[in-house]
Amino acid sequence: MIHKYEVYLEAGVQEYWIIHPSEKTLFIYTLSEGNYVPSKLYTMGHIVPSSVIKGFELDLEWVFKDLD
Repeated sequence: MIHKYEVYLEAGVQEYWIIHPSEKTLFIYTLSEGNYVPSKLYTMGHIVPSSVIKGFELDLEWVFKDLD
């Protein structure tokens, strides 16, 4: 995760998502003033919007439904 952070920061990636399938969680890192700001912890039941891709939302119930 550290390597991805550094590479994405250098490339100017505006937003990236880290999904932890075993924990059924999601963090979003959004570029702000040259640094990434982490989101709150998202879990089952959340519908998560992207701040970069307008209109895109990810339903975590759908993402994690077959992991039990």
